[in-house]
Amino acid sequence: MENRHSDRDTLEKLLAKTREPEAPPWLLTRIMAELDDRQPSFLRRIWTWWRLPGSIRLAPGWLAVSAVITLAAFWAGGLYERQKLIAENPAGKVALSLLADDAEANYLIGRGMLAAGHGDQALVFLGQAVRQKPGVAEFAHWQGVAYSTVGQMEKERQSYLYSVQEQPGYLPSLINLGHSYLENGEYHKALAQYEKVLQIVPADEVALYNRALSYYLMGDLTQAKQAFIGYLAQHRTGKWALRALAHLHRLGDFIYRSYPIGGSTVVVNSQDLLFGDAPSRQREARRVAEVASRVTDSELQVVVYYQGDKIAAKETAKALQEQLSIYLPGDQATRIKISWFDVAEQFEDASGTERWLATGLLIFTTPTENSKRRNSI
Repeated sequence: MENRHSDRDTLEKLLAKTREPEAPPWLLTRIMAELDDRQPSFLRRIWTWWRLPGSIRLAPGWLAVSAVITLAAFWAGGLYERQKLIAENPAGKVALSLLADDAEANYLIGRGMLAAGHGDQALVFLGQAVRQKPGVAEFAHWQGVAYSTVGQMEKERQSYLYSVQEQPGYLPSLINLGHSYLENGEYHKALAQYEKVLQIVPADEVALYNRALSYYLMGDLTQAKQAFIGYLAQHRTGKWALRALAHLHRLGDFIYRSYPIGGSTVVVNSQDLLFGDAPSRQREARRVAEVASRVTDSELQVVVYYQGDKIAAKETAKALQEQLSIYLPGDQATRIKISWFDVAEQFEDASGTERWLATGLLIFTTPTENSKRRNSI
């Protein structure tokens, strides 16, 4: 009895000193959604407990215990902000023992701990959730994420393996398992995981990029080139698109180029824009025009290089001007300025290497008031 009173006193002190941040909106929504379909859940029992008739008297110490548990469920990591390792505290042990019969509550609090940056504490709750409901792939996945935050990489991988064993098509674990193999230099195993993801979601950005990277790192440069081209066929924006472009340029492939339009960088299949069939040219022209239409104070400069053939360069430039003008609204089409040259294009590629292309294309914008360029003849 003396130990129990000591625990209650500790809990009361902890409650008095704990700051009361707002509940994370995502956590509250998720908790309430979990409550709707479960009878009775841990938090439902807490609610029922608070609504007991007034004739039933609760000791002040147990009121403090219930308050701490309620705070933990809704405030997640905030309860532990002042204690680095609350599980070492007797009050923390009491809270853990009282939460031990509800897997969903443990899972939600574990996720809250991760969001608050307390990976070690998250492992306590997520591990308990996995033990209580071992068939839930999501629980095992987030246990793996928690292991990664504390540097336990082998246990992280085992959690993902367990997750996909329970649910073979669980995408987050398939992807993270691929990352685990990739980081460990097991490129063939990583590739297999990313292929599994792409069988389920063919356009998944992460799997497409990392499949290409796996080929690149294992030295299969032919497959790597095709895989990076496949990635850029689906995804053109963000840092991964620019990295895929840089890899392609290192491999000597310049089908895709990046061009500065206003404050944006646009990745374009320049070969399709210059020589593709009608649907391909239209797709790339629409991509350029969509960005250019938002730059209302600049002219769009289109420069075509055709080594040894000025006539072909001029015809190509005019065809591009006509194609782009279709997708620019109103009088914006007049802002398309073209130039053409009968020499090879010289440029610095995405990896910083100087290059020359016999047939090349350059696209950029210049402020209208500063643009005095005339078409080359």
